[in-house]
Amino acid sequence: MSQHDYALSNAAGAAFRSDLNSALDAIVTGNSGATEPATKFARMVWLDTTANLLKQRNAANNAWKVRGTLAETLGAARSSNTILAAADHGKFFVATSNFTQTLTAAATLADGWYMHYRVNGGVTVTLDPDTTETVDGAATKTLVGPCSGLIFCTGSAFLTYGFDSQAASATVAGVVELATDAETLTGTDAGRAVTPAGLASLGGLVKIASGTVAAAATLDITSFDSTKYSNYRLVLHRVQSVTDIVGLYMRTSVDGGANFAATAYNWAGVTFFSNSTNDPAGAPNDTSIHITGDAGLGNAASEVMALVIDILGMHDASVRTEFISHGSGVDSSGNYVMMIHSGQRGIEEANNAIRLFMNSGNISTMDWSLYAMAGQQ
Repeated sequence: MSQHDYALSNAAGAAFRSDLNSALDAIVTGNSGATEPATKFARMVWLDTTANLLKQRNAANNAWKVRGTLAETLGAARSSNTILAAADHGKFFVATSNFTQTLTAAATLADGWYMHYRVNGGVTVTLDPDTTETVDGAATKTLVGPCSGLIFCTGSAFLTYGFDSQAASATVAGVVELATDAETLTGTDAGRAVTPAGLASLGGLVKIASGTVAAAATLDITSFDSTKYSNYRLVLHRVQSVTDIVGLYMRTSVDGGANFAATAYNWAGVTFFSNSTNDPAGAPNDTSIHITGDAGLGNAASEVMALVIDILGMHDASVRTEFISHGSGVDSSGNYVMMIHSGQRGIEEANNAIRLFMNSGNISTMDWSLYAMAGQQ
């Protein structure tokens, strides 16, 4: 025991020194002892070695307030019930299995007692206070993991903090549930959040890749993703050829662009001229798909085209990959034209790359962007 009444009596030198040393020892050891100090002062500290708690006298000097634990191990796993007691003040328990957690009477624990509690994922713990006492105003409280928070005693009841965070809203930060794809598609739920995957389930275009071609023989696009998408849209802008009076062609690959097939393509298309004439064309079992007419592209500064190509069933080995394109611009004769073309790989196979090229000469310029049609897998 290291306690003192803090009254230094008149005494001879050695006796006074001994009494002073005892007082100083009581101070530096926090008045530690198995029983409370006989002489008490308002706000004095007492290390209760029986309860293993740090206590402090209240301002009125008529009661002790628990301020913490003296335990040197503060965290522990718990797989079954052991009643939460005064000595658990300030500790941290982790529940690893299902059980009912009982609590010592609130009057015994007293106002200010608290502890940290975590419930692991897949675990359910029920807090059950003594007799008629309540937790958060109810007879019991169920904690469904993963969750964590504080259990706090008011001296007559228990409160929790953090286990049940408030629901988020447009004006309040909090916990939000993630919407399923079905809930996202319904589009009427104002209480759940949409993930990127859920947003993709709505459909629309997701940009996959883009680039620019200048003075190149071919444009090979290999950025298709068979794990997520089946249908795509390819946007071509500033399309111009090095050689005058040529057409833009396309081929497909099943090996990521290592080889491009030069047989078994079907296509058909028509070019509409601003002078109200048109030029239909087409061919079965051709060496490539014609995206424009054979004389559609020129090399003059003003002779530039823009095209949009929808690619359907790209990775499906049970169907023929289809290509539907439309475009407009100034052709090799200086006419403003609109082109509608379609084509297909003439056999069923899972394609994963395409090649664009001129039927003669190089591509002068071409800006391209590849988009996936989300929600179409």
